[in-house]
Amino acid sequence: MKNIIVKTANLTRLKDSYDEITSIVGDDPRMAVLHGFAGAGKTTGVRQLALQHGDLFLRASCTWTPTALLGDLAHELRLECGRSRSHRLRAIKEAMDINPRTLFLDDADQLFNVGSRQQVLVLFETLREIHDEAQMPIFFVGMENFAPRLREWEQLARRVVDQIEFEPLDLIDAIAIARQRCEVVIADDLIEELHTHSGGSCGRITNGLRAIERYGKQCEIDPVTLSDWKASDRKFYLDLAKVK
Repeated sequence: MKNIIVKTANLTRLKDSYDEITSIVGDDPRMAVLHGFAGAGKTTGVRQLALQHGDLFLRASCTWTPTALLGDLAHELRLECGRSRSHRLRAIKEAMDINPRTLFLDDADQLFNVGSRQQVLVLFETLREIHDEAQMPIFFVGMENFAPRLREWEQLARRVVDQIEFEPLDLIDAIAIARQRCEVVIADDLIEELHTHSGGSCGRITNGLRAIERYGKQCEIDPVTLSDWKASDRKFYLDLAKVK
């Protein structure tokens, strides 16, 4: 499959939110929450957006302390700074003054797992400082229940100015991915079958299209139709329900 990002409805909403958040000036809040089910394509979407705009991508860790968080962020910014929390925060602020960038914080649900409530509070206070002092836009990327959990933490929740939900892909999106990424032609009836069984999961649709493409190349079938696929007795992807 071609290594390209297809502009789905989810990615369009993400880009619109990004444009709005990054246009905020002054001391106004500039946090956003991107949430959705596993396999919705959140990580792929934010990685690509960060790459396109020279922004920062970090995976949250349940082992983070405030100093470790700042250290990872400083590393992404390629900064040489002291080991202390205050030195790292100062260096990050100075770097942002020169070259403003947005932080995409993936697996943000891990922030709730760093330890006691007090430890979570201290880590959130560090993120608030990064946001406020460095005026760094932050996108928290988490699962469906991330936003409700964040509401308990007022120091961050009141700074969130946008929420984006990655919803299941519709059939139009699935067809667009097949047309733009696959190196064999896949008939619409087979894409529709895959879309139905995937439940609109971006990950499952991608895996299924990859399996179909591999079959088409191996058997020199182009286009691959639904009847071809059913006759092959192959599976779209590993599935506990044994869906084909």
